[in-house]
Amino acid sequence: MYDTCYYPPKRKYDACYLLYLLLLQGCDASVLLTGNNSEQGMGPNLTLRPVALNLIESIRAAVHRACGRTVSCADLTVLATRDSLVLVRYVP
Repeated sequence: MYDTCYYPPKRKYDACYLLYLLLLQGCDASVLLTGNNSEQGMGPNLTLRPVALNLIESIRAAVHRACGRTVSCADLTVLATRDSLVLVRYVP
């Protein structure tokens, strides 16, 4: 899945572009799902740090408590990524 989802950013901090990549390139955050046939145990996903997956899960739980189940894991991942890049002052 990594090969089909990774594209270098063309515009700095462009949330619309990130959402475009997620929605049209098939990056739907399914790697966050757990279970026997989870994508977490496949190929390049083995390099994902459990602390990062747990952080997204904590954010998801807090948002669902506050807003109900109206926000997807893909949305949370995009927003967390964008905000993290801003915090570290990432410049592509």
